[in-house]
Amino acid sequence: MPLVSVILTAHNEEAFVEEAVRSVLAETFTDFELLAIDDGSKDRTAEVLQSVRDPRLHVMRQANTGISGTRTRGIEAAQGEILAFLDGDDRWLPDRLARDIAVFTAEPRVGLTCWNFAGSTATSSVPSLPVWRPSSNRTSTRRSGRR
Repeated sequence: MPLVSVILTAHNEEAFVEEAVRSVLAETFTDFELLAIDDGSKDRTAEVLQSVRDPRLHVMRQANTGISGTRTRGIEAAQGEILAFLDGDDRWLPDRLARDIAVFTAEPRVGLTCWNFAGSTATSSVPSLPVWRPSSNRTSTRRSGRR
């Protein structure tokens, strides 16, 4: 089983989703699975996802349920101990997971990481989606995402 499950959600992202997938596959940390979930897209998102060949990539399709339902489906399908999230129109730098794993290794009590990234201008910076280690949560949390 992989250490990390990357959950990529996409709805009508055919113009961006291949770059998002390839940014994860180029990650320097390699012990992961990539669950790419097409949330009822009306464009060619599903076909673009299916065209990428990598044994770590698992493509799922579903009727449109919205971002919460799509992420929940990814959490339920995840095999990894650590969950990472990415939207279909975003991309990662090649060391994103490596940095997260380094933090989790150095600080066993840390259960969530989130980094800022620079946007298209030097002044823009927005937080990325988190990487979550459910086992670090001291309260009872089921893997299904329900409490």
